[in-house]
Formats: sequence, structure tokens, C-alpha cells
Amino acid sequence: MNRDPESWTRLGRAVRSDRQRQGLSRDQLAQQAGVSPKSIQSAEEGRVPRGRWPYTLDAIERGLGWASGSMQAILDGGMPTPEDDPRSSEEPSGNTASGVKEVVERVSQVYELGRWAADMGADPDARDQFEKAAKRMIESISLEEMKRRFPGLISHVQVRPDGTTIDLSEPSKDE
Repeated sequence: MNRDPESWTRLGRAVRSDRQRQGLSRDQLAQQAGVSPKSIQSAEEGRVPRGRWPYTLDAIERGLGWASGSMQAILDGGMPTPEDDPRSSEEPSGNTASGVKEVVERVSQVYELGRWAADMGADPDARDQFEKAAKRMIESISLEEMKRRFPGLISHVQVRPDGTTIDLSEPSKDE
């Protein structure tokens, strides 16, 4: 088992970051994972276990919705994989809820990579440039393609011939 304190600190930051991203308190994640809030605190503080791999880490991994092995991947310098990794399916389901989840997960992974790189000592300016480039890339996706892949997610948006959009969920000022 990896006993490098920096690796465990990185794991703790990842657990805390994803818990907060999901809008969960420590108590809520503890209940979801079936462990004590103290176990969540220990994981987030990056405490290196004294003995074997604690069973609570596997439970926290599941509670966060990470695939098995994600915590080890983080300790090894990688990133967690969502249990229902959208990269594993060829085409999104088209379900609005899963469409929102996929978009949020993909965007958060982009920004998480930027934070991870900065934590690893990458130039903060390079991280900022990366995040701005990612934002431009996301904004360049055709709204029609988004509507096709995620029906219902943005069905209230219409694209004008000049490329601007109209939000059909808001009453127009002309009415």
C-alpha cells in the first residue's frame, strides 16, 4: 500500500473537492457511504493508514459514486472515475437528468484536471489558459448538437440564423 504522505494529501483533497462539488456535507456523505463522519474527516485530512487498506475508504469511494479502484488511482497520481463513467457509452441516453449529469461531470473533470495540475506544481497561468481554452471549446459546441444529444435539457433554446440564441422559457419583452 502506498504510504507517501503527499499522495494521501492529494486523495484527501480529491475526496473533499468531490464531496463539495456534489453539495454534500461530511455527515451526508458519511450516511450515504455507511461510515462515520470521523472516517470522512480522516480521509479528507489525508491521514496515512497505519495498517491495511481501511474498508471505510472503499465505502467512501462508493458513496462518492466513484468506480472501484479510483482511490488507488488518485494515490498513484491519477483521477477518480465515475461509477457510471459517461466515456464508457457511445451515445448519451437522451434522458434529461442523465444529460445534465454528463455535462456537469465532463465540465467538472476539465476544471478538476486544472486544479490537480496546479496542485502538482503546474504554472498557475498555464492552468488559467487551459480553463479559458476549455470554456471556449465547450462554448463552441453547436447548440443544435447539444439539443440532439440531450433532448429536454435545452429544448427551450432556439438558435437564430445569425447564431444568437433565444431562451423560449422566458417571456419575450414584446409580449
